[in-house]
Formats: sequence, structure tokens, C-alpha cells
Amino acid sequence: MTLDEVLNSLAHVRDPRELSRLDRRKLEVLARGDLDARQRECLARLAPDLLEGRELWVPGVGESFVLTASAAGGEVVRLRVERKGEPFTLETPGLEADAARQVHLVYQALRRLAAARRRCVPELGVRGHVVTCSRSVDGASLGVSAAVAFVSSWLGRPPPAGVAATAAIDGDGALREVAHVQEKLEALVRERPGVTLLVAAKQRIDGSNVLRCPHLDDALRSFDLDLDSLALQASTGAQREDELRALARAQIEDYSAERWRDFVTRALALADDPDCEPDRRAMALGNAMLFALHAGDVDQAGALGSKITDDALEHVGDAERAWVCVVRATAAIDKQPPERAIQLAELAAEAAHGLRSTSERRDVCGRAFGTFGRALMHASRDQEAEIWLQKGADHHRKYLREELPRSLCYLATNLRRLGRYEDAAHALEEAFTEAAMRHDAASASNALFLLYERARLRFERGELEACLDDIESIKRRQSGPTHYPRLGTLRYEVACRAALGDRMRAEELRAEAATFEDQLQGPLRRMVEAVAAVDLDVPEASRERWEPAGLVY
Repeated sequence: MTLDEVLNSLAHVRDPRELSRLDRRKLEVLARGDLDARQRECLARLAPDLLEGRELWVPGVGESFVLTASAAGGEVVRLRVERKGEPFTLETPGLEADAARQVHLVYQALRRLAAARRRCVPELGVRGHVVTCSRSVDGASLGVSAAVAFVSSWLGRPPPAGVAATAAIDGDGALREVAHVQEKLEALVRERPGVTLLVAAKQRIDGSNVLRCPHLDDALRSFDLDLDSLALQASTGAQREDELRALARAQIEDYSAERWRDFVTRALALADDPDCEPDRRAMALGNAMLFALHAGDVDQAGALGSKITDDALEHVGDAERAWVCVVRATAAIDKQPPERAIQLAELAAEAAHGLRSTSERRDVCGRAFGTFGRALMHASRDQEAEIWLQKGADHHRKYLREELPRSLCYLATNLRRLGRYEDAAHALEEAFTEAAMRHDAASASNALFLLYERARLRFERGELEACLDDIESIKRRQSGPTHYPRLGTLRYEVACRAALGDRMRAEELRAEAATFEDQLQGPLRRMVEAVAAVDLDVPEASRERWEPAGLVY
């Protein structure tokens, strides 16, 4: 139980002598931490001796007030940033999904703003961050508060105790409006009477002590925290080259989405370094795009792709140009019209064809050919796609066998779409054999995609029980219900359950899918929306509705 829950259960008690021995013990244990004004008022009535020598909490280094709202009204929460953990990592234990995403976005925005001013974030290469809140927080309104705590941690001085904030932050550092501001202001007045200034975005709030700021820089200055107070950053060419090599090594890893977002930040910090050379900047942006795709952020990958101009590519070598073209085309497949994705993929294939040395062709050609094939497949040009997907698999079979399982998986998808089920099954069998020969993280990830494609093939061949077996295997290996490829199995599982007569389970899965829509975007959202298109009476006959030609995933 929490302190608030115990206090609420004792609201009827008017005299400390009425407290049971057990309730008294609960209060002694739970009231050892920081107390807000409401908790202090309740304890003064129930156990005044527990308040002796206790002062109202004020933020220290790396701490800030967070204003939040719940069904019970507004609340003031304590946020803390601690410097620890692995380098470049950002952990958010206990934060709800929206709040955790806002913290990551704030962290990236601060790093970029600091790099643009040649300012050095002190944890670089040394320690990461752990961000916690004293109570559960859901939503993006902790944006400025998180920024205050980060900068306070970096500068080593506490923020002023008389200032609080409630505003979300976008990727460019602009402050955005938040909901329930009046309830939050009332909670601030009630629980923190010493706070005399509320920093917020440019929205209507009924209060004379509100400072409306358009940008994060303005908000930080109101807290007497300025990024210009950080030490000047000076990087050498050797350091930038080492950082680029470190980013290249990370490409073959199998990290979580949160860790990939940390690497996006790391790549963008290199790209935003004013001293960074044009060729290294283009490669850094290419890495940032790739990491954003790994994190599932298609929008960010597309936005980063637009920053890599053809002029910028003139400064890089042939192999690097081909690689950046491949990543740019990969991002375009998910975000841009099929014709544009095909155009970029064709440029990538041409650039790869132009490579002369075997070592350069080894790493780039297979990926370029496969990306061109995928772009064609997303445009429903499956006959043309087969040629390039086959070339990509042949190249990896000869030069880069660790990439072969994924190439064969794409080829199997294409062959299934063409109705060549036996050929698709042979491609998957070879892919499973190759994946079983390796025991790294990439192979474990490939196994999920292979199981997903085999489940789809088995469904189309009418092997419904076998299809469900593959889906269950994916569930055992991938715990997150909204993670791909597990998310893609939902529409197949609904169709299988319905076709096998288990309509109740099919309806349960459909209801579960509906809860995911608001938190997903792009192809992942389309996969969830496709679940509703499954006809539970005749699922096989409705497949064209929930498996349209353009939905390759």
C-alpha cells in the first residue's frame, strides 16, 4: 500500500488515540519519505509526532516538481534524474508509456540543443540516466519538468523551489499545451504554497503567476538553468571517426526500442556537431535513420531522410553513398508513396552496382538489391520484386551468410504472394537452417520473422492448427503484444480461431486489438485495423480485406 492509500482509509479517524497499532505502524513506515502539503495535514491530525523536525520537500540537484491529474484531481509529484547505468542509456522505471516517451523526446531535444551550441553534456561516454517519479505519471505534461531535472543534474545545482512547470515538448523544443491545467494549478496552490511561478505553454490558464513560454530555452531560463552554462564542447577528427565506428558496430545488435532511441540521440549529436565534416554528418544521419527504424519510429526516420540531400552525398565515398541510399530507401518504403520509395531504392541498387572492390560490395549489395525488391513488393509489383529479392538472397548466400535468413524471409513473402507455396516453403526451410547455425541476438530476432512468415504461409495453405502453433511460438519468445512481428499475427489468429469454431476467443482477440490503435502509427496501426476486417463467419473468404496487397507486413 502507498501512504496516500493508508491516509484515505483513515479519513474517518479524528483522534490519534483511535488509531490501531497496525495502522500506526503503517504510517511510521510509509511516512519516512518526502511529504506533500496534503499528506502533512493528514499526519498532523493522525500522528503529529511523525512530523517533528520534518520540513516540506524542496527540489535538490536533478529533481523537479511535476504537475499531474488523475480521477481524484490535480497532484504534485516529485521527479528525479540520477546519473548512473550504462553510457548513453536512459531508463524510466515506473513511468507510464506516454510519460516515458516524453522523457526520451526531452532528452534527445536537450542533447541536440546542446550540441548545436557546442556545449558538452557531461555524461557523454561515462554514464546514462535513470528517471523516476514519486507517483505514477501518465501523459506528456512532465516535459519541461523532466528538462529542468536533466539540466539541473548536468550543471550540479538545484532548480529554484519557487517555480514549477506543466508543458509538453516536441522534437524541436517548442512547448505544447497540456490538459487539466486548472486542476494542476489548484493542486500547486494547495500542496506547494511556496511556489510563486508556474511555467506553461501559450494556453489559457486562470492565474496571475503564470509565465507562458514558446520554447524550452525560455522555460529553462525561468528556472535559472541555461544550456549555455554547460562547458564548451571541442571534438577532434579522431574522436568523430571513433564515434562513427561505434555507431556502425551498433547496427548489427538487437536492442530494445528504448535503447535504439538512445542511439538515435547519439548519432544526431554527432551530426549536429558544428565541427563535423560533411561526409561524417551524412553517415551520422544515415545511422540515425536506421536506428529510428529499429525503434519503430517511421516518422522520425522519414524526417531524417529528408535532411540527407544529394549534395551531401557527393562528399562521401562510393560505398558510404550506397549504404546511405539503402537506408534512405528503407525509410521511404514505410513513409513515402510507393513510386518515391522505388526511385530511391533504384538509386541505391545503382550505387551498389557501381562498387568495384569485393569488400565494399560484400556489405552493401545484398541489402541494396533486397531493398529494391521490397519497394517493388510494397507497390504490388511482385513479379519484378522477385528478381531483386532473389539477387539479394544469392549475394548474401555467397558473401554474407549471417544476412541470408532475413533475405530468404523477404523472398518467401514474395513467393507466397505470387501463390508459389512450395517455393516459399523451400525458402523458409533454408532460412530456418541458416538461422539455427548461429546463436547471436540477430538470429533470435530472425527466428521471429521466419515463424511469422511460416504462419502466414500455413494459413493460406489451410494448415490452421500448424499456423496457431507458430503464433504461440512467437508469443513465447516475444512478450510485448504490440511488438512486431507478434502484432502482425493478431489478424491471423483471429481468422484461425474463427475458422476452427472458437468464436469467443476470436472476439476476445479482436477487442484486445482495438485497445492498441491509439498507441500505434504507420504499418503497425494498419495491422491492428486489419483485425476488424476479418469476417468471423467466413474468415478465409474475407482475406483480401484484412490482407490487402499493399500490406506486406
